[in-house]
Parts: sequence; structure tokens; C-alpha cells
Amino acid sequence: MTLTRNERVAELAWKSRTDLETFLNFTQGVKIANHQKQWLEHLQYIGDHPNVGHKVLIIAPPGAGKSTVMCSFLAWMIGKCPDDHVGL
Repeated sequence: MTLTRNERVAELAWKSRTDLETFLNFTQGVKIANHQKQWLEHLQYIGDHPNVGHKVLIIAPPGAGKSTVMCSFLAWMIGKCPDDHVGL
């Protein structure tokens, strides 16, 4: 079965609600690089368990994509937990 463009967009939008990598690709056109995969694992865990207190520190050189990933992560978290305070 072939999905129409609108059905595919709706499918990606729905998946973006729970999957950070899909959200990054769908909203920002970001393709995750190999060096960012571990970042996403930790950030996804935070998104899946927002009240556990898990923290992550990302140290990488300029141009590694820290700001792009983290700003998108904050937007994703605000959408997932609109009543919580989210900070960077």
C-alpha cells in the first residue's frame, strides 16, 4: 500500500511526538551524524523519562551540531511536557 504525501506527513508528525530523531529530521531537516547518535540516546531517554533527573553534558568542537540538536530538543520537550519547566 502506497501512502499519499499527506498521509506520510501525518505519519511523520505523529512519530515526531515520541521520537527525537524523527522530530529533528521532520522539523529541521537534520540528518543525525555518527558522532551525534550517543547524544540522541541520552536525550531520548530524558524525553521518555522526564522526571528521573537524568542529565547529559555534551562537549564537542564548534560546528559539531550541538546548538541545532539542543534547540530542537528543547522544542521537542516543550511539546511533550508543556506544563514542565525545561532549561538548557
